[in-house]
Amino acid sequence: MIRYFHPLAGKGQLDTDSLVIDYLEPLLASPTPTSFQWALTHVFTRLGDPQSGIVISTSLSTHTTWFKERPNLVTRRLPTGEWYLALSQQAFQQPIRADSLLEQLASQSAVVIDLRNERIDNALGLAQYTQFVQPFISQLIEQPLVLPTARSFYYHGLLRQDFPDELNLLPIEKDGRMNQHYQVYFGLRNMSEGVYLPMNPLKKRINTRVCFLINRFVNVNTLKAVMALHHRQGCRVLLEGDMPDYMYGESYRMTLADQVSVKIRTSEVLYEDGTLGSAVDQQLSEQADTSWQAPMLRQACLTSFPNFWRPPRTPSISWR
Repeated sequence: MIRYFHPLAGKGQLDTDSLVIDYLEPLLASPTPTSFQWALTHVFTRLGDPQSGIVISTSLSTHTTWFKERPNLVTRRLPTGEWYLALSQQAFQQPIRADSLLEQLASQSAVVIDLRNERIDNALGLAQYTQFVQPFISQLIEQPLVLPTARSFYYHGLLRQDFPDELNLLPIEKDGRMNQHYQVYFGLRNMSEGVYLPMNPLKKRINTRVCFLINRFVNVNTLKAVMALHHRQGCRVLLEGDMPDYMYGESYRMTLADQVSVKIRTSEVLYEDGTLGSAVDQQLSEQADTSWQAPMLRQACLTSFPNFWRPPRTPSISWR
């Protein structure tokens, strides 16, 4: 699998023969489960890919028990001056007046947009994207935004500008994989898919400085659009918790001897300029504090708008 499908092998950056041979002799000398684990650990360490390795059984869930998303659209002026908008997927159980909301955003100089969700909900998550995220970003860009997409090394074409303007409707499994989405088809995959987000020529461009707060429970379209905009340096992004696996590429999971499970990355996610993209501005641990004085909100302001930030205007308002 590593030899034929891992991106580093496909690009000629990995000597797969020495990767195995160097650790085969100790395993043959002592063919025990412990030696097998030792050999695999060193193979993946040398591979140097955090998305490939021995799978440790964890209970990844499709929801969180500590974060309670706000059921309605919430706006507030933060003590540091930025405008804060909390717009979780639950707010889209009822229609949202997106036009008036976008007008309010356009009138602000800096805004923190909290898109974090409590659970994976494909219907509401898609509504969050189509009714707000997509039209908002379409007014932030001056040319179509090609969203990140997986590429295996069997695909020899370059990124193209004629991707279909469509949505990804495939549900995401709890471990971050896409259901019914396979890397290998009859041994090789020699085709690709892509999505772009068009600009809105009928609306005035919004010049507001934006910081998005996201977590792994946002819709796949929302996450890809936000990260693509961030790669263009069009916004700041703070991630709470871990990034879903699909943002690093597709993986193949297999069970080996001694009930050892491993996953091997079989593709990489490329951005519109052909690179692997850029990391979020800051990744924070999952936090239970969702109040207006939460450390994550203050960190969003300090990280995203350092020149705009100023102390509270009155002593009665504090982050504590």
